[in-house]
Amino acid sequence: MNKLLFWNTWICTSALTTSTSDVLVCPLRPVERFRNLRPEEVADLFQTTQMVGNVVEKHFCGTSLTISIQVCKLIGSKGFVSC
Repeated sequence: MNKLLFWNTWICTSALTTSTSDVLVCPLRPVERFRNLRPEEVADLFQTTQMVGNVVEKHFCGTSLTISIQVCKLIGSKGFVSC
């Protein structure tokens, strides 16, 4: 699986899986739940998602996007991250 850093802000980062055109956008600060994100983190997360979505949609000639929110425990980590 090839991943490429796509976009980075002071609050979140995104990575594109080039083989499937999936994009992961997640905050840099680990949180246990989405509700634990600060308002500025939520705003940056969704603004980044919108910007990255526009670029990916144009690049892959897409006609729609699917956006989902999940909280996942990273393998080997002691904390959670909202992604």
